[in-house]
Amino acid sequence: MKKYIALLLVLCTALGLVACAGTAEEPLELNLEQIYAAMDNATDETMTPINPGWLLDMYGIIPEDCEEAYVYSYNSGIMASEIWLIKATSAEALSRLKTLAESRLAALDAQSASYSPEMNKVVKKAQIITRGNYLAMILSTNVEDLAAIFNNAG
Repeated sequence: MKKYIALLLVLCTALGLVACAGTAEEPLELNLEQIYAAMDNATDETMTPINPGWLLDMYGIIPEDCEEAYVYSYNSGIMASEIWLIKATSAEALSRLKTLAESRLAALDAQSASYSPEMNKVVKKAQIITRGNYLAMILSTNVEDLAAIFNNAG
C-alpha cells in the first residue's frame, strides 16, 4: 500500500511540473516599416531616411548587428529629431545598439545644453525602448505618442 501511495505522489508531482512548464512563447515579430509609417503620420516632423551605408559612419551602427534597420532624422535649424527602429541579430547586438543609442543621446544632451535650452528639453525626454530583439530610439517633440506606437505594435 505504501508503494502505491508513493507512486501516486510521484505521478502527481510529475503532472504538476508538466502543467507548470507552460508553452514556449513565439518570438516577437514587428513590422518596422508599418511602425515608422504610423509614427510619421503621428508627427509634424518630416523625417528623412538615413542611407543604410552611412549608419556606421554617422552613428557607429555595425550593419552585422542589424537584421533590419530604419534610421530617420529631421533637422530644422535649432530643432533636431531622430528615430531608430532596429531589429538586432542577437541579444549581444541589441546590447551594443542600446549602448550606441545611449551614447548618441548623451552627446546630443551635452551639445544642446550649451546652445539650445529648447532642444535640450526634447533630448532629455527622448526614449530608448527594447522589445525582444528590437530597439527604438525616439528623439522627438512628441516622444510619448511615438513611443506608444512602438510599444503597442505587434
